[in-house]
Amino acid sequence: MSHHSDPARHRRPWPTLYRPLVLIGEVAVVVLLVWLARPYWSVILVAALLAYLLSMPIDWVDRHTFIPRWLAVLAAYLLLLLMVFSGPVLAIPFLVSQTQEVFQGLPEFVQRINLSVQAWLENPPTIQVFAFQYNLEPLIESLANFFPLAAPLTPPTAQDIAQAVQQVLRSAGSVVGVATGIVGRVSGFVLSTFVVFILSIYLLVDGPHWRHRLLSIVPETTRDDLDMLLDETARVWRAYFRGQLILSTVIGVMTFAGLVALGIPGAPLLALIAGLLEILPNIGPILAVIPAAFVALVQGSLYLDLPGWQVMLLVLGLYTLIQQLENNLLVPRIHHETVDLPPVVVFLAVLVGATQGGVLGAILAVPLLGTLKVWLTYAHERLIAPDTFEDVHLAFVPPSSLPEESPVLEADTPNEDPSLEPPVSDEA
Repeated sequence: MSHHSDPARHRRPWPTLYRPLVLIGEVAVVVLLVWLARPYWSVILVAALLAYLLSMPIDWVDRHTFIPRWLAVLAAYLLLLLMVFSGPVLAIPFLVSQTQEVFQGLPEFVQRINLSVQAWLENPPTIQVFAFQYNLEPLIESLANFFPLAAPLTPPTAQDIAQAVQQVLRSAGSVVGVATGIVGRVSGFVLSTFVVFILSIYLLVDGPHWRHRLLSIVPETTRDDLDMLLDETARVWRAYFRGQLILSTVIGVMTFAGLVALGIPGAPLLALIAGLLEILPNIGPILAVIPAAFVALVQGSLYLDLPGWQVMLLVLGLYTLIQQLENNLLVPRIHHETVDLPPVVVFLAVLVGATQGGVLGAILAVPLLGTLKVWLTYAHERLIAPDTFEDVHLAFVPPSSLPEESPVLEADTPNEDPSLEPPVSDEA
């Protein structure tokens, strides 16, 4: 038999000296490949995230129905494409009407601000603090000199028109450059979207085999631990996204009910913004307050006869109350399985993720932190205990409570009871 076909020859282990070197070489190759793929990290992460989100309903269909997995993947992507193309058509009229309602009172608000500034310029107020008075007229005059509010309108001269034409001609090249850049960005976005869809489809169809392949290449002594770590990691990510979906829905409904109760224009749009920004932990609720407070200040309430600044204070109180309910009631019940870390640590993780990876980094910061906690906890427990996921209860028996005769020793002595002797055969 040829030595190439001998299976025992290929199963022969390498010497102990070579094993660490081979392991270091494998890790170096993996790190090199990851480093070479750094321009495509964002595309790969988005594809992996999309595949993971779609894998939850597809896995359920695969387990509980007779539909093949490839057919479930095809149906999921057809539904996703239908939502992508039909969503803007259905959402644009709603967004336009809500935006018009939100900015309806903006011109009147600007006019009120101009009238207030003109009144200040004509009759500068005097500030009085206890027995001291300070006239603001010199300060307002100096500011008016630096920032004139209005300038007399004069008809343009021939020289002004020539300068304007020259400026337009000089900016034509920059306009062409901007247009070319826009076309390039749009083409790159379309290509990246296509790659994300194709890559995520491959991950979904071949996803169940990746875990088996990963477990098959690790030694049998650590295979069970890696299997448990993968289960814990999947639990963290599944709990995080399920919790974020629940939080976004609850916060959106609570915000809509509160804004409608206060009579704030554009309540559906503001509630939608609050629900969508909930995917950014700790930072999203702060950003959601800004448009709501602006609308309350500009337009006030539809049926509360209060000034705009008082309505804005009511809106700030509403968002603060919702945030307190979220932090003290909802988050501990929903996200107790995810990270279980202090809020300041989560806040810093979101800031670091947003700095390094933008919006995608801010969204993935919390589940990545939870994954890091699971693996570091496992490594720490392996340093101090042989089995991490088994509860071993050892009871110490003091020597004084031991029996005088050990059962093992009694079993070694011959039995002297004649009634327990084996019967003698008659044939003997």
